[in-house]
Amino acid sequence: MKISWPNYSSSYGIAGITIATGGLIIGWAFPAAIVDLVSQIDSHGNGLMAELD
Repeated sequence: MKISWPNYSSSYGIAGITIATGGLIIGWAFPAAIVDLVSQIDSHGNGLMAELD
C-alpha cells in the first residue's frame, strides 16, 4: 500500500533553501556594511576637518 502525500515535502524544501539563502545574504551583507562604515570613519573625519580649516 503506497501513501500518496501532497507535494508538501517539496514545498518545504524549496522554502527552506530560499530562507537559508536569504539568511546567508543578509547575514553577510550587514557585517560587511558595518565593517566598511567603521573602516571609513578615520577618512571621513579627516575630510571633514580639512574642509573646516
